[in-house]
Amino acid sequence: MNIYPASRSVYHKIQSKHHIKWDEIKEVFKNQDEKIKIFRASSRNDYGQKRLKALGRTFAERYIMTVFIKEIAGLKIITARDMTVKEKKQYNQ
Repeated sequence: MNIYPASRSVYHKIQSKHHIKWDEIKEVFKNQDEKIKIFRASSRNDYGQKRLKALGRTFAERYIMTVFIKEIAGLKIITARDMTVKEKKQYNQ
């Protein structure tokens, strides 16, 4: 599965602001030993595309929330950050 950033600025923001390495995002989607929960990210229609939210863990057990769009070419990442306390509870249910 191809996983790529929506833009160069998204790539840099995820790394500089949220301190998440690109490989960690890939791990969330490829870590077969861990569950991944996917939800609709927003009911807003002004985005033009259906955004999804994934809650998952890396191999190092870092909890990450990722917003993405599913496309023919793969998963286009909009943003990623550490999960909030509420999201961790939702993930662990």
